[in-house]
Amino acid sequence: MNKEEPKFNRCCFCFPLRYGLLVWANVKISVAAFFITTTSYALLSLCMMFSTYGTEEMRSRFHRDVALTSVGLTFFILDFIGNIVFIIGGYKKNIRLIRFFYYYSIAVWVLSILVTALAISFSIEGWLARYLLMKIYIVHILNYFGYFMIIVVQTYFLLLLKSEIIKFKNDACNREIKFEKDSTPAKRMRKRDDTVAGSDSDSIESEVV
Repeated sequence: MNKEEPKFNRCCFCFPLRYGLLVWANVKISVAAFFITTTSYALLSLCMMFSTYGTEEMRSRFHRDVALTSVGLTFFILDFIGNIVFIIGGYKKNIRLIRFFYYYSIAVWVLSILVTALAISFSIEGWLARYLLMKIYIVHILNYFGYFMIIVVQTYFLLLLKSEIIKFKNDACNREIKFEKDSTPAKRMRKRDDTVAGSDSDSIESEVV
């Protein structure tokens, strides 16, 4: 039976794969919590800036920026919840939860790339129109740098997660093969012969005594 070998056997080339993934998930929870805070601040700053300096011409751009920032905030919240699900599945060795999180991570990975591309394009437009203040520039740059780093982290995390799923499948396959070998007729016959031989030897010993 051909088995697919995992691409990675260790996390960060030094930690055991499963425990490394669990540590990584805890780190991602902390990072997601940090960016939930900064993105919430960016959303609040946009609303305050528009209420103070906004004009009717800025309204459509303001609504677009608020919608984009809200999508980013939703993404970080979902990432926070998703990693909690993975930690539960990892500790319990629940392959269904891990596989569910793997497919969820692929969807989030694609979505994060699209959101980052849209966010950068909208920000460039705002910078050229001098719509954003310098204070908001800095917040947005930090957020977009965070988006990019998360994409890189997610790519590596997906590869590790795929390797862990393959490892789980191989372990399950090995257990099935071992069970089948132990259940073969020849194996059962040998066990029966050993049992009979043991009974005969006990009978001989009792007769001698």
